[in-house]
Amino acid sequence: MQLRTDLALEAVAMAGETLGDNDRTLSEHEEAGVTVTRLTVKSERAAEVYDKPCGEYVTLSLPPLSDDEKKLLEAATLAAAEIRRFLPQDGTVLTVGLGNRAITPDALGPRAADMVLATRHIRGEFARSVGLSDLRPSAVVVPGVLGQTGTESGELVRGVCGVVQPAAVIAVDALAARSVARLGCTVQVSDTGIAPDIETTLTDEQTANFYFLGTDGDPQLTRAVSVVQG
Repeated sequence: MQLRTDLALEAVAMAGETLGDNDRTLSEHEEAGVTVTRLTVKSERAAEVYDKPCGEYVTLSLPPLSDDEKKLLEAATLAAAEIRRFLPQDGTVLTVGLGNRAITPDALGPRAADMVLATRHIRGEFARSVGLSDLRPSAVVVPGVLGQTGTESGELVRGVCGVVQPAAVIAVDALAARSVARLGCTVQVSDTGIAPDIETTLTDEQTANFYFLGTDGDPQLTRAVSVVQG
């Protein structure tokens, strides 16, 4: 059985020290008890070795989850800052909760989407009166999975993007990890989008829709935010 991982950090460990700074850059620091690792895949050679598209990957390794609300808030604030780095300053942000709500290991995306406040429809005097005028427009969608809807998530999200015209898309999904120690306490943020598993029956064009969700000639790069969960 071939072991696989969705985590760029684990892909680097699997590959060993085979690439230099011309192919990739890697740095690590600790902040608020969280280890932050930054990987930039620069070359097609590195992309092939790591089996990851070229782009930036930020991995946050958090302490095991606990009931310490202060530490949880600090970790959440740090994660939010990393996500914010990938977003444009202006424009609507569409959050997509990928996965199957009915299956616990795959329910992360839909459950995360439930906690996002949609503000795209709140405007003008009403927004000011309820104290939301300073928030950027946001929209949320949970497309479900093929077995539930008969439609690929990428196709549904592409359709929503055609209407909402977001400046960025945040796709939230559960990832596969090789180490059980990473379950529930590892966050990966990247600007490379989310691709479906290679075992699916999607065509190459449909797969690309997970990366470029805008109309032809005006592609919208997916901002992918992923959390490992058991």
